[in-house]
Amino acid sequence: MTAAAEKPGGRGRTAAVTATDLLTATASRIADAFHGSLPVRDLYSPEGARMYDAFTQEDHSEVREFLRLARGCPGPILDLACGSGRLTLPLRALGRDITALDSSSEMLRILSERLTQARAHVTGQVNFVEADMADFRLDHRFGLVLLGATSITLLDRLGRAALFERVNAHLLPDGRFLLTALEFDGCSDIGDETVRVVIAKNGTDPALHLFTEQLDPAQGIRTVSILRQTLHGGEVTHSELFTTRVHTVTVESLRAELEAAGLAVHARHPVATGGSAYRVTLLECSS
Repeated sequence: MTAAAEKPGGRGRTAAVTATDLLTATASRIADAFHGSLPVRDLYSPEGARMYDAFTQEDHSEVREFLRLARGCPGPILDLACGSGRLTLPLRALGRDITALDSSSEMLRILSERLTQARAHVTGQVNFVEADMADFRLDHRFGLVLLGATSITLLDRLGRAALFERVNAHLLPDGRFLLTALEFDGCSDIGDETVRVVIAKNGTDPALHLFTEQLDPAQGIRTVSILRQTLHGGEVTHSELFTTRVHTVTVESLRAELEAAGLAVHARHPVATGGSAYRVTLLECSS
């Protein structure tokens, strides 16, 4: 996860749009049922970053696929939109130097805490960079650049073009760029709303998360809302709603945009997701 979409070249959101404008149909009805008492927050706020970190703790999808390909790509690693370390932490097992880049200071803080708690004997250094993934300049190149969690959807077309240009400028001659993307073709529920429940933690207390997402193909957007209800002693003690809106882009469109930026797609790898409404594909690219 990254808050890069808040900046120019990201989601294209205007200052007049608030979190309550970005609710799925179900989330909007839930908010109305609370008669204005339910806090509605941007998923990319500091509070949203902490919720998202807890919400995804048990989600290990795509990690195995990234690690398998990363083993064949020597050199330092750049983990874009690294979030709280969903890829950064397991990548440390490779013993390489890693640069973890995210525009959310809260996510980088969480990652730093996780690294402090991790095993000290793992070799390789992790460097933190707080920057927009579509607008960064580092003083060295990488054998491997990663963009996981289908974070490419945080960017509009201009943002993606800027990202791909920056990636190409930071890849070593034989380096690889790996990114995951959603595939919507063949999904029967396009245009409908999908709902699932995830049980996670809020601190030490259990929390129910009602995850809803809605796809609007005509507008090219996907709206995601998460209602979190924290329980203590079997009773709900706190409810809050997090929401965001991201872009949709087909894998074929991504291939064309990557090639326009001088990046060739060598392979497409399916990703085991488990619970996702859409298929995920990992694209393997080079300059």
